[in-house]
Amino acid sequence: MAEVEKGAKRSFFNEFKAYRDLAKKGREQLENAVVEINAKRDVTALVYISQGKILFEEAKSKTGDLRGNRTPSLYASRVADLQKALGDFLEASKQLRNASAYIDEQGSVEFTGALNKGKTALANGASTLQSVSDFIAGN
Repeated sequence: MAEVEKGAKRSFFNEFKAYRDLAKKGREQLENAVVEINAKRDVTALVYISQGKILFEEAKSKTGDLRGNRTPSLYASRVADLQKALGDFLEASKQLRNASAYIDEQGSVEFTGALNKGKTALANGASTLQSVSDFIAGN
């Protein structure tokens, strides 16, 4: 019995880590997008935002399936944390895309507001993602 439980735990953590890794790659794309927005390179920023969003949507879908079907109750809150981080990253994607639309008007309220909201959502997601990474490292 103990071997079966060990195998199930190992399988869960391998899958959970894979989805966390998708979120990390997506976060890096958004960080690159912020650099591009600050440099007034909207097309490149939009490419990074789109790449990140694709990763977040894939991870969100798969994480929802993991939580609903293969997560031991002991770890459900940690999977929920990853889902929260992904939600924050998707919001950051939306706000950074909005900022890109006003990239030529960097002093405007629309640009500043969208960029600040995007950076805040990105920071919140990164913080939550770090707690998920810490949890994974501890197991």
